[in-house]
Amino acid sequence: MAELRNDQAAGLRQLLGQRGLRVVTIASGHRRVGKTSLVRNLAAAMARGGREVLVVDENPGAGDGHGEIRFPQRRGRASDQVASRAAGGFAVLSVAGGAHDRGIPGVAGTGSHAPLHRLDVVLIDTSIGMESRLLPIGPAAGEIVVVVVRQGASAVMGSYGLIKALHHEHGLRDFKIVVDRVRDEQEGRVIFDNLAAVARKFLGISPRLLGCVPDDARIGRAARLATTTIEAFPESPAATHYRALAERLLASPQTIGGAEQLPGLFRKIIAATGVASTLAGA
Repeated sequence: MAELRNDQAAGLRQLLGQRGLRVVTIASGHRRVGKTSLVRNLAAAMARGGREVLVVDENPGAGDGHGEIRFPQRRGRASDQVASRAAGGFAVLSVAGGAHDRGIPGVAGTGSHAPLHRLDVVLIDTSIGMESRLLPIGPAAGEIVVVVVRQGASAVMGSYGLIKALHHEHGLRDFKIVVDRVRDEQEGRVIFDNLAAVARKFLGISPRLLGCVPDDARIGRAARLATTTIEAFPESPAATHYRALAERLLASPQTIGGAEQLPGLFRKIIAATGVASTLAGA
């Protein structure tokens, strides 16, 4: 076991020395603002760009493999389907189901799939608002929070409430904003400017606009096909914007610390959710 842990640490140090690791927490203060669609499309765009991506999914009903890493399926041997990057090209770890007695393949030495030392990006798809048990975890690992907002007073105020709570309770100051389902960039800028003005006035912080996602019917069409817009409609306006958002996140400075922080991140996920208790030995 000691040799396994040393091998994992060495692999993490080698990876971080070469490409770096990003942990991005994506949150929202209101339901149905496009958060999960954003996460899955960012993951698909990054995977298409050659990154190894893991989505940590806290949303009930978003997946059926609680405590397991699930890869998109492709034709071929069953063993290849688990270990290869195909279809969307990213792995999903669902933590919405609470405690689970199965190990996570490759994470704690319980299997050979999706080993930690191969990961480039971890995207944390939190549940709504401060209900999330994972919101303090991602930022603690060294990354910023992306808050998704849509048109409408309740959605904007929900986003402001989330930013306010994270600022007061966890001392966070660095927020990136994505405005979802807008008619055009101008509408997105107006929504962002209103949110940012309130945050500056009452919190003394200045959120930054990461970008906008257009109101594109192909987002919903792709979801009904159980795939991402990036995969189903790669030339659509929404796919173009998702790719641009992914590029901006990857271009942001890497802020996670030493190589040992990734196992620490997963230990915090275990403590918060109770999922896959065997990971505690990672």
